Amino acid sequence: MSIKAMNWGRKTLEGLPKERLPSLQRCVLLVLCTFHHDQAGLCYPSYETIGKVAGCSRRTAIDTIK
Repeated sequence: MSIKAMNWGRKTLEGLPKERLPSLQRCVLLVLCTFHHDQAGLCYPSYETIGKVAGCSRRTAIDTIK
């Protein structure tokens, strides 16, 4: 987990009105931040993992990221 990515995600979301980014998209962004590797600068969780952590299906995770 990258604290730097989590802080970035939190600050980014605080600056956006709720109408611009629905709750599920906000959740998926934070899930991606938790899987970001700070030293490598990479983030490759599977759609299945993103869905499980965000509380949605794999298909919904895919649609949300697109």
